Amino acid sequence: MPQLSIERGKRGEQLAENYLLRRHYRIRERHWTCREGELDFIAYDTGSEQLVFIEVKMRTSSLFGSPEEAINNNKKRRLFRAIEQYLISTSHNGSYRFDAICIIQKNAQTRISHYKNLGLSEDPSE
Repeated sequence: MPQLSIERGKRGEQLAENYLLRRHYRIRERHWTCREGELDFIAYDTGSEQLVFIEVKMRTSSLFGSPEEAINNNKKRRLFRAIEQYLISTSHNGSYRFDAICIIQKNAQTRISHYKNLGLSEDPSE
């Protein structure tokens, strides 16, 4: 991955983390990885009292589509499997959900969209 993309990704994750902390989420894990993939953030939403798995996508142009479009069915399938692995490895049996934070940053303007409780299943078309 080119250095510029890595730096942009880190900047997007820092923006997302700041956003979450301002909304009283408690970050439990950053970049949790297993053989199925990586989860950007695992956090606890103090408002809903839920464990939240969060995917972060950032774009600085629409050349490769919107951040929302990057969370396609293949990506959702991998996230579902990684979430399953996390739940098994931690024996978590409480409430949880999957969220996405999509960031567009153009010309010193930043827009953050937080999509809560996105459905995930082994078949993302469900």
